[in-house]
Amino acid sequence: MELRIKDIDFAQSQMVIRCGKGGKDRVTLLPNSVIEPLQIHIQQVRLVHQQDVER
Repeated sequence: MELRIKDIDFAQSQMVIRCGKGGKDRVTLLPNSVIEPLQIHIQQVRLVHQQDVER
């Protein structure tokens, strides 16, 4: 599975599934139970990326 930040819409609690069955893109709900952990993960990854760029 490949999920990109640009495919996630926290404001609308939606995510885009790209190239799904039949090669179509689909919009589906982003479960409330994963919103906070996903936001924390994204913040951690951004921090690591920023540190790598600075090096």
